Amino acid sequence: MEIGVELIGWDTVAENWHRAPELFEQELRAWADETAAQLTDEITAITPKKTGLLQDSIKPREIEIGQAGVSILIGTPLNYAVPVELGSKPHDITPKSGKALSFMFRGAPVLARKVHHPGTQGYFMFKRALDANREPPDGQAGGGVTTLADIRSAIVAKLNGVANAGQVHSYERFAKAEKDFRALYESGAAPDKRIQGWCVRRAKKRETANRFGRVTVYNHWEIRGFRSLNDADASELQFDGLIEAIGDAFRADETLGGLVEMMPEEPDGEAGIQVAESGPVMFAGVLCHQATLKLMTRHDL
Repeated sequence: MEIGVELIGWDTVAENWHRAPELFEQELRAWADETAAQLTDEITAITPKKTGLLQDSIKPREIEIGQAGVSILIGTPLNYAVPVELGSKPHDITPKSGKALSFMFRGAPVLARKVHHPGTQGYFMFKRALDANREPPDGQAGGGVTTLADIRSAIVAKLNGVANAGQVHSYERFAKAEKDFRALYESGAAPDKRIQGWCVRRAKKRETANRFGRVTVYNHWEIRGFRSLNDADASELQFDGLIEAIGDAFRADETLGGLVEMMPEEPDGEAGIQVAESGPVMFAGVLCHQATLKLMTRHDL
């Protein structure tokens, strides 16, 4: 799989080429090498990593320089890069030879005539890196810079979209009077009225910059939730079910509508909602279940 970058129509390039071809080609090649390295770094930074084989295989394959412009080709010889980039539709896997597939599942050997694969979501690492370095067409504004407020609003909207999530606050709420504090997190109407709500806070931020000055921001979010404890209703199981539904919602839209980047897939990495802790607490004078969920988002400035 390969992507190409072509810079053409440079009248000034052709003119300078004739004046000092060797010197100008040397400078142009240095620029092309640097540009190819930058794009390669940005592609591999968002490439899923399990063994590291795919990441390591992505390299500048060809750089051509001439009077008409510069052509840079970046790619990988690995065939499976295409479904990683574009994703795949649901499909059946059948044996290429023989009558059955043979593989290990949970430590036990399995034989099957065919296996249904649900398909995969594309990472679009080549496309996203290339798009990030394109200037908008003349007369069109760019998409704008993602802000902290944008991400916070998207997280709150995602929580509000989960059925029976309860009250969702974009920041940690507080009230001096216990009854007023409790009201901020109460949900439902009598006789089913109970504490059930969430608040979102940005707990930590980290910035990195590559050698070309592109800044990447990592925001670490904490989402704290509470629900009244009712043993007879097995409320802990219901609260756990709600936490799983929240995880499913974020997994289905990992980029929050395109505001943030998908997190690189690493052997010990984290992506999506993580449950940092869960257990009983006294909250606003009521025995409750409490959970702290964590989410890390990544975006470029």
